[in-house]
Amino acid sequence: MQIVKIDRAKWARGRMGGKSALLNSENNMCCLGFACLELGATQHDIFNKSMPYSGLVPQEIYDRFVALGARVETLYSLALTNDDSRIKLDRDRLDALNRLLTEAHADLRFEFEPELN
Repeated sequence: MQIVKIDRAKWARGRMGGKSALLNSENNMCCLGFACLELGATQHDIFNKSMPYSGLVPQEIYDRFVALGARVETLYSLALTNDDSRIKLDRDRLDALNRLLTEAHADLRFEFEPELN
């Protein structure tokens, strides 16, 4: 099981954090941007890219998503859920993302990066 940590301070979601992208010009990422970095992509690989599809990111990054069971349809659903402005609470959004992964039988899960106090 691949665990991806999301730093809420850099999480672009639900129309918060700037333009939706794997990594945007404000240095924020959607959930899939965090996943790409965890799977070995560089920030350069994902900057201003909309999705981690073959041809947009290095092939080996896309192949790692597929090997974990996150195929194109799942990636698309994750992006839509990440950007859904009707989901107000971060915990609800994280739960919805993980439900999609469970339903797809993907070996990938999102968790929040522990916050420093």
